[in-house]
Amino acid sequence: SAAISKYFPKLNQPESLTGVNDYTYNSANLIHKNTVSYRVDHYFTEKDRFLARYSADDTPDRRAGAYRSNPASPSAGPQIFGRRNSVVEDTHTISPTWIATVRYSFTRLSNFRTPFSNGFDITSLGLPASLARQTYPKAFPDITMAGYSVNASIPNIITGGLLGATDQITLGNSVHALQMNSTKVLASHELKFGGEFRAVLLNTQQTDANSPVFNFATSWTQGPNPNVSSATAGSSVASFLLGIPGGSVQPVPALAMTTKYVGLFVADTYKLTSRLTVNYGLRWDFETPRTDRFNQLTNFDYSAVPPISAPGLNLHGALSFVGVNGKSRYQGNPDYNNFAPRLGIAYKLREHTVIRTGGGIFYSNIWGVGTGSAAFGSSGFPRKHIRHHQSERSQPSYFSREPVSKWRGSAHRVESRTRYAAGPDDRLLQPWQSGAVQRSMELQHPASVPR
Repeated sequence: SAAISKYFPKLNQPESLTGVNDYTYNSANLIHKNTVSYRVDHYFTEKDRFLARYSADDTPDRRAGAYRSNPASPSAGPQIFGRRNSVVEDTHTISPTWIATVRYSFTRLSNFRTPFSNGFDITSLGLPASLARQTYPKAFPDITMAGYSVNASIPNIITGGLLGATDQITLGNSVHALQMNSTKVLASHELKFGGEFRAVLLNTQQTDANSPVFNFATSWTQGPNPNVSSATAGSSVASFLLGIPGGSVQPVPALAMTTKYVGLFVADTYKLTSRLTVNYGLRWDFETPRTDRFNQLTNFDYSAVPPISAPGLNLHGALSFVGVNGKSRYQGNPDYNNFAPRLGIAYKLREHTVIRTGGGIFYSNIWGVGTGSAAFGSSGFPRKHIRHHQSERSQPSYFSREPVSKWRGSAHRVESRTRYAAGPDDRLLQPWQSGAVQRSMELQHPASVPR
């Protein structure tokens, strides 16, 4: 506590009996944005039109430190958002009634944020080198004291406790997309068909702002009876000065995930009469479940034998890692039967009135990505390690990240986890819509049934 106390900022407000609201600091966030975009259009021949475009922008965000440049500021560190997008496209006129387009695009989204005290050596605070070797990122640890906090008028400034913050974001997502579309006119039919392929690469790691965290409560210094809690007894500052913390450290894995998507479609707009037009089509969607380059994902295996037993009960079901014991690397079962028909009808009732109705089946994607690990079921052996205070006569029990093999069949020693079911995804939506258009007035009745 003596080493950590040196990092408290000097008070710049009149002292109060409660010791709060005694420090303020005014500063500003510095945000710069750089944006560029280039585009080229060229006709190689009267039948070939070529397009190429590149766009990019960077948004650096340098947040103000709660305690100025003090490395113990519980503030978010510098952050930079980056976006890159490029596309090449060629449209070819095969005949006066047939046009085809091929397009390739690449999109990159990056988000990098380092701790405010990035690179800080916690051994300078008297913490053991064994803990320093195990913690990541290297930053001033999160120190919290019950009854004391730091506030900022701008959101997302304060991420730690009273001192320190260790949050870090490393995110780089890329999407490769290849699309092919064609339109063919046949008498009263307008036929459209094509397909799309996408490879979605999701690379992410986000640590909490409190890994490690040392919590100082009032319970260790309350009296006169230490076994009876009271809202007016005890002092978290006294617990800090005595060196009696609680806390935890929670390792977060770096994930390198991939999903791939294929979509094929065919549609026809058929003008049956001068008044009646029917549009119908069929689409097939297939998206692979997530994979991780290092097989860190988990799912729930209903047939596995759990590491617990109970007399008279035949227990089955356990959390398991992908890609081991003959299991697929997919974090779920592929679903190949996502056929999505669509139908639309338009009828010209009279000169200025058209009645329309339509419906179809649509499947959503699973490209979404959170910045933490819980969204992907990457739990298992990496778990939160709790530090409990010990008697001064015993050996110090600092946080431990003992190596536990993740290559076992079932994910043993899991405390509380969100499972990812390996069954097919129910991502189906059935919307339909009907209405009438009278000159410039339009009436609609949309509805949908999600599943």
